[in-house]
Amino acid sequence: MDLTAQSRRREATAKIRNIAAIPVVLRELGADVDAVLRRAGLDPLIFSDPENVMPYAALGRLVAESVEATGCESFGLRVGARTKASAIGLTGLVALHSSTVREALRVINDTLRTSETGGATFLDIHENQASFGYAVTAPNIEAVDQIEDGSGAIACNIMRQLCGPQWRPQRVRLGRAPPRDKAPFLRFFEAPVDFLEPCSCLVFDAAILGQPARERRPDYVDVLAPLLE
Repeated sequence: MDLTAQSRRREATAKIRNIAAIPVVLRELGADVDAVLRRAGLDPLIFSDPENVMPYAALGRLVAESVEATGCESFGLRVGARTKASAIGLTGLVALHSSTVREALRVINDTLRTSETGGATFLDIHENQASFGYAVTAPNIEAVDQIEDGSGAIACNIMRQLCGPQWRPQRVRLGRAPPRDKAPFLRFFEAPVDFLEPCSCLVFDAAILGQPARERRPDYVDVLAPLLE
């Protein structure tokens, strides 16, 4: 699993479009969005433009403040559940229109760093099982468990877009401690969920990687892939 991070050589950042659901979930849970942002040291207007960027350390503070304000231990999961592949910009669009699921995940692994430098996705294949996940690689980040919960939910949404809404992982592994209420995790992933794992990832049949991407439009890739390069 290669998680070499440029974030260790320069300040890690996160693009707002990748985390745009945070204010939505805060409002759903009855929190004062502006107050939470200010407590995290952020200008509330930062979410007005999806192309804005925040330091990854600020993302950790924001997520930690959000959990504190809402008392919701599945906050990260809720944010990720609202985030589709298209939310991660050109990387997501090219992935959706790739030739196979394997190629789509390769695109994400190779290019997500252009908008997310505080973490890295990975795809591991061992015998007949594949693991697709995300790890925070920037140092000294708060609420890593919540960020990786959200990333697991985004990964699951991406796989369902690539394979069809009926797709389910065989298992889900999360690095976090078991929450008091596991129901939101079981309900979203619709699969067994293991906690306190060495890394956070979805585990599934590796044969799926050879399947055509469900939404593939070759003409889209012809236009978008050069832009991504």
